Amino acid sequence: MKYLIRITALSLLTVVFITSCNEQKNEVAILEQEVIAIHDEAMAKTDSLFLLKKSLQIELAESGDSSNVFDLMKLLDDADEVMMVWMDQYEAPDVNLSKESNLSNLNNQKSKIINVQGDINHAISKTTNYLNR
Repeated sequence: MKYLIRITALSLLTVVFITSCNEQKNEVAILEQEVIAIHDEAMAKTDSLFLLKKSLQIELAESGDSSNVFDLMKLLDDADEVMMVWMDQYEAPDVNLSKESNLSNLNNQKSKIINVQGDINHAISKTTNYLNR
């Protein structure tokens, strides 16, 4: 009887442990998916950066007015560069790290990619407004 109770208790503890590990993994996986979704949304707009830069080059060739064009070209280049830097330094969750470390790293990555997304959106908006004036 004692043997049966021990086996049952051990089985129950194993189930609780596995469930707990899965919940921790799920929390990390959910945050990682959020980070990647923000990245994917921002990355989809990088083609616009190149197209707008081409439009600015045409604008410069046709009008010769470089007062704002070079600043806007730099803004577009910088927005593209911050995306490349973010992708280069991105650290995926590490199974050897604790849940807390992975969540901390992912929250840091999320904050950075939100800033990158803001830079891209700002560059696109400012350049589009200039070209549509």
